[in-house]
Amino acid sequence: MTYPNGSAIIPVRHNQTEVLNLEREGEVNNLRKRRKELGLTQLEVAIKAKIKESQYQRYEYGDREPGVRTANRIAKALKSTTFKLYPPED
Repeated sequence: MTYPNGSAIIPVRHNQTEVLNLEREGEVNNLRKRRKELGLTQLEVAIKAKIKESQYQRYEYGDREPGVRTANRIAKALKSTTFKLYPPED
């Protein structure tokens, strides 16, 4: 199901839903893909990055963009680099 704002509801385990902002699919997939590769939950990444879970969710869904320091902490939590997670725009 797609909503007028470009978001879609995607069912996941345990009857939860994740909202995927389709306008920023590439960036969302970088965070989500790396988190899934490591087998981490959103809460685990948030704790490692020292941010709230809801804040991390907004970054992963593409609703907001982190500042430089927060992006660096997220990259460290995901054992990656900011360049890989947030590639420069063309």
